[in-house]
Amino acid sequence: MKQPITKRYFHTQSKEFTLPLEFVSSRNKKYIVVQYVGATFKDTIVGDLMVHSDIVQLDAYCDSFIMLANRRQTKYRKYEFFSTNKRDFKIWFTDLYGNLIEPDAFVLSCLLIY
Repeated sequence: MKQPITKRYFHTQSKEFTLPLEFVSSRNKKYIVVQYVGATFKDTIVGDLMVHSDIVQLDAYCDSFIMLANRRQTKYRKYEFFSTNKRDFKIWFTDLYGNLIEPDAFVLSCLLIY
């Protein structure tokens, strides 16, 4: 029997984060929709900060690139989630040349669909 579809917001300000058990263990198709990433670097909002995360499990182009930080998206980034037991993930930031950047602060805002 198919479970009802659940939609739940997930936010983190931690570079290493754990997805909810209900999401990971769901038997439905699972999606992570990245809606927004806001970040500051040297107390400034910058537009060329690349956001990467290992939530990208398929076609991880440009080192699992998701989006540029601090940009409103006209179309959200929707990633199918395949894992049934991995809950721990990470997010990292680079400049456009691929150099690691340590933001002062950030927030990752997602919608989990399962």
